[in-house]
Amino acid sequence: MIGNCLVANSLGNVVRARYINLFLVIPAELESQEAINALRELVRIQGDLPGVQIVSRGHQEAIAQAGQLANLYLRGVHETVLTQFLEEHSEIIQRALGAKQIFFQPLLAWHEGNEDPSEAAIQPDIIMRRSDGQWFIIDFKLPLLTKSTITTGGHKRRRFIYTVADGVAQLHNYRVFFEYRTNREAAVSVLGDEVRDAQLILIVGTSENVDLTEVDEAMRPLKPVEILDYDTLIRMSVAN
Repeated sequence: MIGNCLVANSLGNVVRARYINLFLVIPAELESQEAINALRELVRIQGDLPGVQIVSRGHQEAIAQAGQLANLYLRGVHETVLTQFLEEHSEIIQRALGAKQIFFQPLLAWHEGNEDPSEAAIQPDIIMRRSDGQWFIIDFKLPLLTKSTITTGGHKRRRFIYTVADGVAQLHNYRVFFEYRTNREAAVSVLGDEVRDAQLILIVGTSENVDLTEVDEAMRPLKPVEILDYDTLIRMSVAN
């Protein structure tokens, strides 16, 4: 059993620290009753419940949530796990991006502008509205922990790797959806108002594989999409 400690991994000059609240290892061959007895012996309730963090609201809560989100994406979980966590802890997005309203995975039917019968609707990961009225459409991709960079090619041929290019293409499909008046008007029943001039954000990668200079070079032939990595997202959340 390991509790209340940090585990640090290093590679060159990069260090990742992961907080362990409570970690139990039980041998697979252990009989059920033996496991229960061991748990009763090891996990004794003395004051605070083991494995439960109690923090005050505000900065401490933001740090605890940031650590939990980092633990998830550093484990390489699926995108759906990350988006579900962020939906359950929407204040992370509220703090990081100044959101006033957040709509998680809204299903919005095409009424105009798409003749493909296999695509009846769009479903962005997040559509949010800031307090100043600016709309944002946000999609999440994986942190790509095994990649040293999210781009490929040299300076003159810089482009995004497939996963990132796919995310950029998805976001522009959502942008096109809202260029049609019929779609915007129909979406009001879900979003409460018309989405106009939405900014596009793709959350992908980490601070270790997102080089902003390379991102700018890869974006040259594309319409603008903001690339935001997971590490920066949680730093913005804690800072705000």
